[in-house]
Amino acid sequence: MDNNYFRINYGRKDIDLDIESSELQLWKADNFAENIGLFINIQAAGKEYDTFDEDEQKLHENYVKPKIYTEWLEIPIDYIKNKDFRTLESVSIDFKDSGEMDEIERMVWTEAPGALYVHNHGAFEKVKIEFKYLGAGIFNVKLNGAAEFDTPFEVSANIPLEIELTAYNKKATKEDILSFFSQILNPDEFNQKWRYRGDDIFFKATPKELENVC
Repeated sequence: MDNNYFRINYGRKDIDLDIESSELQLWKADNFAENIGLFINIQAAGKEYDTFDEDEQKLHENYVKPKIYTEWLEIPIDYIKNKDFRTLESVSIDFKDSGEMDEIERMVWTEAPGALYVHNHGAFEKVKIEFKYLGAGIFNVKLNGAAEFDTPFEVSANIPLEIELTAYNKKATKEDILSFFSQILNPDEFNQKWRYRGDDIFFKATPKELENVC
């Protein structure tokens, strides 16, 4: 079975889409302690489909180009065992909205770890996220659940891992970034790049195993 698919039920219609692009990042900015962000961003290719209006007795043309992302998801740094990025595959996220969020909280998604965008952003009502390491710096990432506006989803993608650490406006130093990186991962397993913009520092690392991927 193909590991790359993007399925949603939208407007009571099952829609299967191809994947256009995907990202998997461990990221952190300024405060290098305790938790690290786990960012998944999977963009589906656009697709046209027809729906039949029973009242009007005619077909309507529709277009969707959804994406799914985990902008507010963090994990404890000790979830990564023995500084081995491959142990990320032991992480499992199982979220279910308690139903106690008020309208303001729903607007800013203070509890849900991510959202599904179709024609608007729908915070996760429930989601299970699982990882499987495939080798060569690549993980299979699966998300199953449902978002607001009655939109179930099932998404799977093979994605290369990236590490992005950033210090804005002198809030941390290059040494702070390197110390944090060495605390959670084995630097010898990564290619590392630095970029500077004024007082901002940008660090990016990718597994050396990715060099062997054609």
